[in-house]
Amino acid sequence: YPSLDLAGRQPSLRTVIAALDPDVITLQELLSAAGRDSFLTNVLNVVQPGQWAATSYFSTCESAVFYKPARVTLTFSGTAIPTAGPRDVLGVRLRLAGYLSKLAEFRLYSVHFKAGNPSLSPEDSLTRRLECTDLRNNMNYAAPTVTPNYLVGGDTNFYGAWEGGYIQLTEEQADNDGRCFDPLTMPGTWNYYAYSASHTQSTCASGSCPAGWSDGGGGLDDRFDLFLRSPSLQDGEGLDLVPGTYGAFGNDGQHFNASVNGLGFNYAVGLTVANALWASSDHLPVVVVLQAPAKVVAASQLDFGSVIVGATSEQALSVANGATAPADELSYSLAAPTGFT
Repeated sequence: YPSLDLAGRQPSLRTVIAALDPDVITLQELLSAAGRDSFLTNVLNVVQPGQWAATSYFSTCESAVFYKPARVTLTFSGTAIPTAGPRDVLGVRLRLAGYLSKLAEFRLYSVHFKAGNPSLSPEDSLTRRLECTDLRNNMNYAAPTVTPNYLVGGDTNFYGAWEGGYIQLTEEQADNDGRCFDPLTMPGTWNYYAYSASHTQSTCASGSCPAGWSDGGGGLDDRFDLFLRSPSLQDGEGLDLVPGTYGAFGNDGQHFNASVNGLGFNYAVGLTVANALWASSDHLPVVVVLQAPAKVVAASQLDFGSVIVGATSEQALSVANGATAPADELSYSLAAPTGFT
């Protein structure tokens, strides 16, 4: 985007965005700042006018992050993390709107690692490993005191859990400040029917693809696109990934090696949205839903008025969780000051 069939794809992209209704988007293969502006103006702000903003554009990353200021605050506008591959990694930091704590903040890394089938071009898999080594070193170095929460997402071009790059990001090392965890347990090679519900590429089968799609089709048979998360986003407390929400949007598990709209049905999103996914990109979006930390809503003071010494007076203290769902449960305790019980 925006060089490939811009006018033809925009209506389909709008249909997909309307169905997704996301709060944050990481976008790869974004080829220019003008493309960022076009996606913001002609896609997002058509579907949801005035709700969207975008980060800076980094040409070496070919990526940008789009977000709703009403939902998240951009606390770090972004940097390009150099890698040994053809593209750098974009890193930004976001905090849930209405929160001040770093525990409601997360680092977001947008990646697009080197493409290439390891069996045909093993050097490409090696490049992915070197890219991930650079990223892991950067994440290890990043101070967790800024925020312990992070997500790594994008087009990884990984073919399985045995890829050196995947291992670099997820393995235990001497410094685990940047260690990532896969929300899904998927050992081995991924382009098999058993993993069909998690495949993200390609949305079109061979012979049915729009002009210019990267690999000429093949249907849904690769899990190239994914999110990896920090340990703090998998402990069930505070800011965390909501169980059961991670997935490839539009993949109903019934279109292995076929188009996402193949045979005129899609049980996950319906045919209208499936047709739009087919026409928007040769990759499916990957979605994560985060729960918000609990938020105490309670009076900061209670006025007992004038009370005779030794007498009893009572006031009710109302405590509620003011976090917007989905949210963590609230745990609350009160220590009474001297003279009060």
